[in-house]
Amino acid sequence: MPKRFQLIGGHPALDFANTLDFRYEPEKSIELLESVEDLVQFASESELVTITERKEIGRKVHKKSADDLLQSAREMRECVERIFAAAADGRRVAPEDLAMLNSWLTTAAAHRTVQKHDSSFAWTWQKEANSGEGLLWRVAATAAELLTSPELCFVRRCRADNCRWLFLDKSKNHSRRWCDMKICGNREKARAYYQRSTG
Repeated sequence: MPKRFQLIGGHPALDFANTLDFRYEPEKSIELLESVEDLVQFASESELVTITERKEIGRKVHKKSADDLLQSAREMRECVERIFAAAADGRRVAPEDLAMLNSWLTTAAAHRTVQKHDSSFAWTWQKEANSGEGLLWRVAATAAELLTSPELCFVRRCRADNCRWLFLDKSKNHSRRWCDMKICGNREKARAYYQRSTG
């Protein structure tokens, strides 16, 4: 199956935030989570779920209110975007956004356990997490992991004004400016060249 999402954020939480394109140009904005199927597809492409889990979720999700789940997913996405955009800009995270994330984390925590795998231990999701709501628990958990990690200081926003997608700057000197050099980088360079040549 061809990939539907451009996973250039370097982290699932940032890629999730990027599922609304042209967010800051409402008249041009493109909703990438148009259906619950899109949400499941995103989780699969982002490796938040296994193929087996995806199939199980696909069977279960239609038994729930798809509209409510999709609305919750979009609300969480906007919350996650605001949190990491604030972090990238060096601004204070809004308490209400942190409270919303924590409410999801509280629910998610009730469905995670530590299991022994060979000679080590690891976090494992209980079967209840293989549901539509479970996808959002996974997103919340991965957002919290990035928010509390040393890598938070490398979260950036694309410098293109009509993009502003979030990404984790893993470049050698942490000087990456664009979400994708082939897209926004080249477009901005071409625009800057045009302005210089006509100015």
